[in-house]
Amino acid sequence: MSIKNVKKYRHFIFAMLGLVIIVVLPPLLHKETYLVINNDTTAHLIVFDAMKSGTASYLYLGQTLAGWLMIRLERIAGTDIPTLFMWFNFAVLWLSGLSVAIMTNYITKSQLAGIISAPVVIFGTGATMHLFGSGTIFNIIEVLILLPILIVLIYKTFQSRKIQWLGAVIPWSVFMFFFHPSLGKRGITLIGKTATSSLTTDGIVIPPYIETVIDPITLLLVFFGISNLVALGFCIFGYYRRKNKEGIQLATKVVVGMLIILIIFFGVLTYTEATSFSSRTAFNTTLMLGLLLTLMIGIMLEYSQSRLAKVTVVSLVTGGTMPNLIQWLSFPNWKEIG
Repeated sequence: MSIKNVKKYRHFIFAMLGLVIIVVLPPLLHKETYLVINNDTTAHLIVFDAMKSGTASYLYLGQTLAGWLMIRLERIAGTDIPTLFMWFNFAVLWLSGLSVAIMTNYITKSQLAGIISAPVVIFGTGATMHLFGSGTIFNIIEVLILLPILIVLIYKTFQSRKIQWLGAVIPWSVFMFFFHPSLGKRGITLIGKTATSSLTTDGIVIPPYIETVIDPITLLLVFFGISNLVALGFCIFGYYRRKNKEGIQLATKVVVGMLIILIIFFGVLTYTEATSFSSRTAFNTTLMLGLLLTLMIGIMLEYSQSRLAKVTVVSLVTGGTMPNLIQWLSFPNWKEIG
């Protein structure tokens, strides 16, 4: 990146560096206290340990790649895998905000929207905090890191109108399909099947889990957020009231439309009997609503002529981010691993 670009994006860069500090404060101040203790985290650590002895039964590609990384970092850094995996979780949380921020800035051309989008998807959308606290870190990677990259690639394909970009879109889509069950292979195979299962690795059994349908009102008000919901509605209303939509690029309209289709698809999977993996699809729906919100904020900030509308939307999403952010910085007492 040239000096000129550094100056141009200096506010964006400083904001992302500030986000790093916010995200890693809990483990730093707790002196490597393990902040994610649950069945999912335990299952991942068991699999990583089994990978070292060559007896693991891999669940999906993402877990396999992470295990490979943890084992090699343990040898290089001389730090145990549980500690490394803890830092991996926090690094992913920050990278999620960075990935969404870059996507939003790149597509909408609004640095402010990019800066706002990072804390919105991490702290403003309750689903992210819930999944992080549940240890379902690979679900976060899939929807908040890999999917935004795919969205940018699709945007670039339509923007450039060059079929060569499909050479990146197709393999990335295949990679995502196998990376994690939430959007890929296992998620499809679970349609019509029960989602009760146990993981057995090296004789250790993780208790079965049962996916349940989350009430639609709970999903929107708690895991997406009231202020986010109002902000999204405000942005959509402002877009459809806009008289001149020609200024918005076709590529932008395509990726927004794609997200809306995905939200509808996962919403149908959640609230019908098409799948018993409904809890995970519910959270995916909420995370994608967060991605849609960030893009709509960018469109609002870039194209709206109303200063009041811009201030209103920014105030709504900023206010909705504060409760989880304050709780995050309050450093609640977490259990130590082991």
